[in-house]
Amino acid sequence: KVGKRRKSAPAVYQKQLWSACEKMPSFGTVIPKLPEDTAGYKCILETPISSACRRDEDRVTYLNKGQYYGLTIEYTGEQLPPSGMVKSVIMVVFRDDKSVEDEQKAWEFWHSRQHSHKQRVIDIDTKDSQGVQACNITEVSYNAVSVRWNPRDSPIKVNVAVHCLSTDFSNQKGVKGLPLHVQIDTYENAREDPVHRGYCQIKVFCDKGAERKTRDEERRLKTRQTPEGPNQARKRSHDNHYHPPSERSEFYSMQDTKSMPFLFTPSADEDGIKKAEKSPSRLSISGLDDDGNSSLNSLGDSFDDVLCPPFKRQRRDSYESFQKVLLYVREHHESVFTALMLRTPTLHGLLKAVEEKYNIPVENIKITYKRSKKGIIVKMDDNIVRHYSHESTFIIEMNKIGDSQDFEIILTEIEAVPSC
Repeated sequence: KVGKRRKSAPAVYQKQLWSACEKMPSFGTVIPKLPEDTAGYKCILETPISSACRRDEDRVTYLNKGQYYGLTIEYTGEQLPPSGMVKSVIMVVFRDDKSVEDEQKAWEFWHSRQHSHKQRVIDIDTKDSQGVQACNITEVSYNAVSVRWNPRDSPIKVNVAVHCLSTDFSNQKGVKGLPLHVQIDTYENAREDPVHRGYCQIKVFCDKGAERKTRDEERRLKTRQTPEGPNQARKRSHDNHYHPPSERSEFYSMQDTKSMPFLFTPSADEDGIKKAEKSPSRLSISGLDDDGNSSLNSLGDSFDDVLCPPFKRQRRDSYESFQKVLLYVREHHESVFTALMLRTPTLHGLLKAVEEKYNIPVENIKITYKRSKKGIIVKMDDNIVRHYSHESTFIIEMNKIGDSQDFEIILTEIEAVPSC
């Protein structure tokens, strides 16, 4: 009998420890925060926080998978940024520190379970935004979008949706999911670290699970607050251990703004082209425009000139080498441009885009030229294509070679500022 008691004692202890953990939805990782935010940026997610979060742990916000929630970004500083325009990158990242390889594997596993290759981790409803134009919202990666806005228009509001569950990173049922953050990095200068990094810890449910979880916690909260004679004082003391209820989820200001977030893009695109190994790039998300620095120093009081500028920059051999590029082309006799989406900024990516729009097979395009503004004709390669950025504009010529089915392509660069 004594032996049986000794064997059962650890099981009772483990059960009690698990029950205590269930009452604390936070995940234990301690993240240093700024005692006072001097940058002046404030981020709020328009949904309640959990009422079961202890004060010594970070607040947790429950979201429904695929449901859009209002996200407000506000500038409360006394002096406006000298650049005039800023860029906020909204992303979904892991709360716990992981190596680049581990993060890549985790997101690749999540992506492999999706019904569509195009399924993103986070989306923004561009049609229902306040204080920011749709052309200033850009998909940086599958788990990040950028919003360029003017602090004079503060506050701005966008609607975001998260499409991954915390439990989507394992095939096993009943396992505790990986903790996630909605993180917002705000840049005032393209060549510097973000001036503010805010984060909100989230737990994502399916099938309206966020509302069910919130209702369950509200019932437990009312039970704790029910008067029960001499035990009431002890209950009030117990309630002081929890964050007070709030209908809005305010972001914490993170102390660390140096570390680079991981930006996820699948290893293989729709055509099965294997992409090189990637590493997160700060410049790929920090640039406020495609030039990298010019628009920050020349905004002044005019904002229309920088909403959709056709600037160019040389792409680096890092994550941004794999970003999609949108080019505008038209034939000589046309007045309206056709959009070419380059899934990879390479010559092959350009030819695939031409094939999709003009029905010319890639194998029938024997040579591709670029005609510069000075009239110089150059044979195109990957390095030339990497120089192009979003919304560069061209005249396209598709000339048949002799009596064969082969073509030569000539792209002539032109000046044309796209209107928003």
